[in-house]
Amino acid sequence: MGEADAIVVPANSDIKTMDDLVARLKADPAKVSWAGGSIGGIDHVAAGLIAKTVGVDPKKINYVVHAGGGEVLASTLGGHATVGISGYEEFRAQVEAGQLRALAVTGDTRIPGLEVPTLKEAGVDLAVMNWRGIMAHPKLSDEDREGLEKAVAALVKTPEWKAALEKRGWIDTYLPADAFAAFLADEQKRVEGALKEVGLL
Repeated sequence: MGEADAIVVPANSDIKTMDDLVARLKADPAKVSWAGGSIGGIDHVAAGLIAKTVGVDPKKINYVVHAGGGEVLASTLGGHATVGISGYEEFRAQVEAGQLRALAVTGDTRIPGLEVPTLKEAGVDLAVMNWRGIMAHPKLSDEDREGLEKAVAALVKTPEWKAALEKRGWIDTYLPADAFAAFLADEQKRVEGALKEVGLL
């Protein structure tokens, strides 16, 4: 499954759109502080890729590391950061209450029920998502691997799984094992490239 990040600002911020944020970044990236999660995590990668996509040196972004989504939320609400970036669920309640303004979500598609554009819709030609998958030991027997593959393939078709996706704002990105392995190989190259661009590798 996948989860899109959201890019948010306090409701009283004079940054109203992604265009406003991009203009600030281009004018002086050091003056735009990003509250996000761990160094090298999806939030950091997304911020760096956004900068690169709009023509700003990713190494110049002012990324402030926080221990988790709760700290990112507090920092953004308190005006200690220009912009917050994390999984949308971290911000949902405050966006719905009007305390935060969501500028964009980072996935390929909008989050159902949320009138917030994707980055591409907002003029930034980029899509990036935080994905999660199920892994097993490489010495797993062929029989056990096949059993697990069938179990997961059945699980993702159940009404309970579909309800969990909707409740948590997750995106169904299910891939069978071989396709997931190919995705992992591509994703490793992409993330490695992004981490090099932000100066972490």
